[in-house]
Amino acid sequence: MEIRLNRKLYKASALSIVSMLCLVSFGQVSAQTDSVQLKKEKRLEKRAVNDENRKKSLAASLKMVSSREFVITVNRMYDRHNNFFLLDPVVNFLRVDKEEATIQLSLIGLAGWNGVGGITLKGKLDNYKVFEPTERGVINVNMQIRTASAGFPAAYISIYSDGMARMELTNNSGDSFYVLGRIFDPNEIFTIQGSPSY
Repeated sequence: MEIRLNRKLYKASALSIVSMLCLVSFGQVSAQTDSVQLKKEKRLEKRAVNDENRKKSLAASLKMVSSREFVITVNRMYDRHNNFFLLDPVVNFLRVDKEEATIQLSLIGLAGWNGVGGITLKGKLDNYKVFEPTERGVINVNMQIRTASAGFPAAYISIYSDGMARMELTNNSGDSFYVLGRIFDPNEIFTIQGSPSY
């Protein structure tokens, strides 16, 4: 009789332990599911905020290029072999001011024709065209700059929804290179302009 009671007691305690383990594991699975759901909700909220910020940035960029008043600061320059050079955005920029444009490129540590280590091209805007934003939120701008002695350099600009810009510069003979930077309102950015080289 004693043995049967012990077996019954053993079975009852084993069942209670198994049921407690099941409840605990169910609680952990439930907590993990809630945690995953909370992470998904936070991720969706963050994505919505980022999308809203990108829309605002794209609208501001479109307004600046349409009014022909903007500055693109340049922080990287790539040659035709895709080698890149880091640049100081204070002295490397494209400035468009209504009917005039200035392109200035200066390498750090070099003496140049413009007094700040490079060249400065200033001239009248020609063939200025702004395209509607693409589905991906990219604004394309094409322009030529009529300078006194350097011909008509062309700039092909892509401005992205986060304010970053890619600009390809081409001279009269067809040589080109591209630079990366960011678009700014001219009143919100400090740049140092050298004397025009051409």
